[in-house]
Amino acid sequence: MMKLMTQSGEAHIMMEEVVAVVRHLPNRDNFNVDVHLRSGTIFTVVDVDVDRLEEILTAWEWATDDTEQ
Repeated sequence: MMKLMTQSGEAHIMMEEVVAVVRHLPNRDNFNVDVHLRSGTIFTVVDVDVDRLEEILTAWEWATDDTEQ
């Protein structure tokens, strides 16, 4: 589980349920990221920098590696 600040507030997301992570354009220092869940829910994580995006992607990768084995 990962705690993320989204447009609707603080969310605790089960990373095993994530199916896509989409970085918004334009390419700048801080940006929004959409986290798509298996259920169809989309959370928009606001004001993300590259380091935080890497944390999200790493958590997702670890979660999906565990569920696929």
